[in-house]
Amino acid sequence: MYLRIRLSSQLRQTLIERLTTAYTSGQLRLYRRIQALLYVVDGKDVSEVAELLQLAEQTVRNYVHAFLSHAAESLRYQPPPGRPSRLTKTQRKELAELITAGPEAAGFASACWTTPLIAELVQKRFGIEYHPHYLAVWAGTSSEGIPIGIQIVPVPRQKHLALAVVQAVERALGRWRKPPL
Repeated sequence: MYLRIRLSSQLRQTLIERLTTAYTSGQLRLYRRIQALLYVVDGKDVSEVAELLQLAEQTVRNYVHAFLSHAAESLRYQPPPGRPSRLTKTQRKELAELITAGPEAAGFASACWTTPLIAELVQKRFGIEYHPHYLAVWAGTSSEGIPIGIQIVPVPRQKHLALAVVQAVERALGRWRKPPL
């Protein structure tokens, strides 16, 4: 499907600036949406844009329709509310303090946090069960979005390989140390 859209030079420049901002701030979904619009504006066919950005053709058409209907307002994302946290605000603060103190201070033999260890800590301390894969996202970044750990997930019946990787990472990066405050 071929669409022809013309933008004013000012609107095109605004899109390019928003594209750059989305890229530098890590908003990949928004980046792809703006990139799709710019490709269509440059005369690329919807199927070609979909293939380039690994999107469904209908997704590209939806992006174009939303942009034509709502202009720049269509380029704002509201993160979905998601499931409410099962930990209270006080519990999350306490958990952050426990994590900052390190796994050894929490009674674990390991010097490095892993998401299964954090899941076990939450279970023991607060009686709430989280799947480690859920914690990989939740515990993987600080409040500023800075990565604070590496998760190594073994494939079934290959735990020994994951432990070997953990040991190699510890040798390469050093053991866990409490961050300076």
